[in-house]
Amino acid sequence: MVAIVVSFVLILGRQARLHGIDSDYLVLHLQSGDLSQYRRHVLFMPLAAGLFGLLQPFGVGAFASLQILSALGVAIGAFATHRAVVWLLAGCTTPPRAVGPTCVAVAVACAPAVAYYGTAAELHGMYFGGLGLSWWAFARWSRAPGFGSALFVGGVCGLATALHAIGALLPAGFVLVASAIGAGSRAQRLQLLVGGGLAAATVLVAAAMATGFRAADPMQGAVQWLGEWGLHLAPGSIVQVLLHEWWLPFAPWSALAIVALFVRRARPWALAALAMLLVHLPVALWLLGRDPPVLERGAYLLPLALPAVLASAVLCPPRAFALAFAGGIVLTLGTLWPRWQPLYTPAFVDGVRQLRAARGFTLLVDERELEAVRIELDEVVGVEVLRSIAAFEAGRRLSNEELGSWFEASVTLFAANGVPLLVTDAAAQRLAGSMEPRLTWLWQSFVEQRIGRERTEREGLAGFLLRPR
Repeated sequence: MVAIVVSFVLILGRQARLHGIDSDYLVLHLQSGDLSQYRRHVLFMPLAAGLFGLLQPFGVGAFASLQILSALGVAIGAFATHRAVVWLLAGCTTPPRAVGPTCVAVAVACAPAVAYYGTAAELHGMYFGGLGLSWWAFARWSRAPGFGSALFVGGVCGLATALHAIGALLPAGFVLVASAIGAGSRAQRLQLLVGGGLAAATVLVAAAMATGFRAADPMQGAVQWLGEWGLHLAPGSIVQVLLHEWWLPFAPWSALAIVALFVRRARPWALAALAMLLVHLPVALWLLGRDPPVLERGAYLLPLALPAVLASAVLCPPRAFALAFAGGIVLTLGTLWPRWQPLYTPAFVDGVRQLRAARGFTLLVDERELEAVRIELDEVVGVEVLRSIAAFEAGRRLSNEELGSWFEASVTLFAANGVPLLVTDAAAQRLAGSMEPRLTWLWQSFVEQRIGRERTEREGLAGFLLRPR
């Protein structure tokens, strides 16, 4: 019942915006059927494509399919969290004060970070399903530690890692959690670390090969990902990362878990939350600690949600827990409310569809219009103007002539394929009004002098169809 209710609520609460560039790429790859990307998360795209294939005949687009997958992932995670709490509290000497497994599981699912990814077109919602299953497997191990159960924990962690590479940290995190709550002997925790790690690696390799990747692809992809994204680490961003990735996304449970460190009965679960934080925080800092920092709303710290809520449940009497739960709901709604307002106008979507019925074209748009293309217009090829230039330059700084030659070649190619480039007025303004002289020159001098332009207007859509002269 918990899973059904959670999935229903999250599907109803789907966001009306992309989660930045990640959602853009996920939707684009899903629309094109390209499942070869994200080799560090080998199971995600095949699962997304399978669900999209089932839903597409009913008019469900790629964006909505990804959101439904996220909702299902969090629902699975909520169900598994419920079962994990049942096992974790079995025989517990300091149980929560009249707060049962259902309350804990729902509180975890409603935490701002978890609910955010349960309603977004992103990977972490589905990952939360694997994470919840991992907690369930660990909870069973905690009641009956042994080598076989350690292998099982590792195998489930390997499944979670196949959904998102951050799952590779779970076996180490669970060993520290076991120490915090006093589960298993030292030898059994060593079994959990070594046996669980080997089992996780085995399952990950099997998942990679079963989905058409090479055995080494997940590890190579993860190392490359860490290398590329960690090159701009700014030590001054640490406080902001802590605030925006831990304190706020898991409030009020993050604050209560700190308080629980000073209360004996709740301390083991507070230490468990701290253990998961310490294991995952270095990766979050490495990936997000830029200037300014990248905001991922707690994506890399999701494993600490369960122990933080458990610490709060043991710490608080029922009324205080209820107040904290209500406060968490308010924070979650405050997080999601802006995400329910689309950045684009329905008129733009209508205008594109009207023109699409009359002729083929490729859209060159700004950031807001790209949201409409990805969310509403699966049948239209669209690229964002500044991002496409940045992708072509690939970190280089091209001269005006090189940039103009590339743009002219692109216009020629699209026109030859019967889908001429349609530059919207908003995209043109992004170039003409840019603070970078090269971009201003590209539109105001090069395009206006060297490229043929045909004015096109429909309801909510205005721009220029470009053709070579």
